This record gives sequence, structure tokens and C-alpha cells, in this order.
Amino acid sequence: MNFDDIVQVVLKEVMCQLEIKKFKQKEVIVCFTGTNRGLTSIIAELKKLKSKGIRLKAVLSKFASQIIDMDLINKVFSKEDIYIDDALEVNHIYDKKFDLLIGGTCSINSLAKVANGIGDTLPTALISKCILNGTKIVIAKESFEFNKEIPVSYMNMINKNLDKLKSYGIELMNSNNISNLVLNEQYIINSKLNKDIINANEIISKNLVDKKGIYENNSEIEIYKKVISSEDISNNSKDEKIVVPSNSIITALAQDLADELNIEIIKR
Repeated sequence: MNFDDIVQVVLKEVMCQLEIKKFKQKEVIVCFTGTNRGLTSIIAELKKLKSKGIRLKAVLSKFASQIIDMDLINKVFSKEDIYIDDALEVNHIYDKKFDLLIGGTCSINSLAKVANGIGDTLPTALISKCILNGTKIVIAKESFEFNKEIPVSYMNMINKNLDKLKSYGIELMNSNNISNLVLNEQYIINSKLNKDIINANEIISKNLVDKKGIYENNSEIEIYKKVISSEDISNNSKDEKIVVPSNSIITALAQDLADELNIEIIKR
């Protein structure tokens, strides 16, 4: 491997680091409406995202703020990142841009509203906005999964609304898969970065670099200089091949000495 290969590996590492920084700057809105179902599970997933540097903001309907344990919310979100419907200062959150919306706890009532184009609360309005803008939406399924039997006709109505939501591009999944989904991009970036670092270490370990810009391996030596002198040949007289840049100038004395010592000079 030559110097250009090492430069490329280092460049890839820098680009990967920039991508990770960009990823960590992404903002995620988490909506909570009037149900406690699945709250503990989604909070656990949100903690994972927060620990990875994902920026989270919470949006609660007025009813959600009355029935949800706000101590759990406060453990994940800072005070300035919690927006409750009907509060005077929350209007500007609707105009903000964000990269992903997570439906943390979404009641059947709220999902029915969104499915039928109704956005009369801040969370449902934000979800509707994301549908129109093409922003990715993921909703935790625990909020609307039932362990007991309910009337078939009522369940059919729920399923019909869920089918509508899926047709809008909304992804419904178990909450314990949400952090993996969000972090998948970062995992790919980190894997690529680790692979490039390993490649860099392998390349550098095979090439001993000295202060004169000379790279050595077992079969040949590479000299990165504009002008190759007889001194360069003499200093590397034990090598059978000397590789130099294609635009290097080889002095006549250097060429004569190389011929005398049976050293092949290769331009690359």
C-alpha cells in the first residue's frame, strides 16, 4: 500500500466522524396522548436514544399530561424540551423541523383522528404535518394492543384505522424495536468507521514511515521525493526495487548507481 491509500483511509475516518456528529444532531419528537399503555417500555427505549446523543423533545396532549406519570417523562426530557398542549409557549414547536416522530403512547382516539385527517390537538396536528411532509413516523404498538377480547366490530374499526395509518407510511412496531431502528444508521456508520480504522492500522503496520518520507516493506522501498539523487540510491542499496512517484526526476548519477547495484527504479 502506498501513501495515497493511507490518505484515503484517513479521509474516510474523518468523513465517518462528521456523519456521526451530523446524526447525533438530529432531532426526534415524541408524542404522548391520553393513555398509559406501554409507557414504561417506551421510556426505556427513549433512555437508550438519549444515551447515544439523540436530541429528544416531548409533546403531550392536555389529557396525557394529566394521566401520565410526569416523573418518568422528566427522567428522559429536560424541562425546556417538554411541550404540553394548551400552554401558550408551545405554538412554535409546530413550526420546527425534525427528523423523526415517535408515537410513544397513542390512544385509540388519537389514532382514529389521525387516520381520518383530524388534527385538533398538538400531537395529532404534528403527526398529520409529518404525514404531509414525508417525515418518518414510528408508533409503538403497545398503546393499542389489547390482552382481553373486545367486540369484533370494534376491533374491525380499530384495524381499519391502523391500515389507514400504514397506508400513510406510518410504521407500527413494538417499542423495544424502536431504539434499534433509530440507531441502525449510527450502527452502520460506526461499523464502517471501525472497519476503516482496522484497515488503516493494517496498512500502517506494514509500512514503516521515517521522517524523510520513505515507506518500507519486505519487497521494495518507496521514496516520495521530487528529485531522486545518488544519495537516495546509496542509502537504500540493500533493496532490489525502489518505487518513486511518476513525476519524480532521477538524476543521471542516481540512475548509474542503481544500474551498478542492480537496483530497479520503478515509477508509479
